[in-house]
Amino acid sequence: MTVRGILLKGVAIPVVTLPGILFALHKDRSVATDVLINRRPADVWKVVSDSTGYRDWNPFITNVAGNFVEGSSIRIVIGTGSGSIVFTPTVLLVRPKRDLCWRGSVWIRGIFDGEHCIHLSDVATPAF
Repeated sequence: MTVRGILLKGVAIPVVTLPGILFALHKDRSVATDVLINRRPADVWKVVSDSTGYRDWNPFITNVAGNFVEGSSIRIVIGTGSGSIVFTPTVLLVRPKRDLCWRGSVWIRGIFDGEHCIHLSDVATPAF
């Protein structure tokens, strides 16, 4: 085998194998969290729908640029400094005072995709 053949084989095997491994390891996983906030959904909506205010209340998503309009792209920064991650998800759903969802991808589209939704609802005041 020539040097060129060895190099091509050395490049081709990882290029073909890596996506297969990532695909096999990728599973549809979801995480859900419920948070009880002692406010009306309309009050919470004012906070979560204000893209410029995320840095004031969300330590994970430190910057959001753009407007929450279905079908539009927004720019989200996670973290700060050199370790921050920037991605541009698409806004999927905007139902004022009820739902806000977006879907984005980090690094490899199709492998590291994520959908983030905020669902607001009235709940009865718990009796303590």
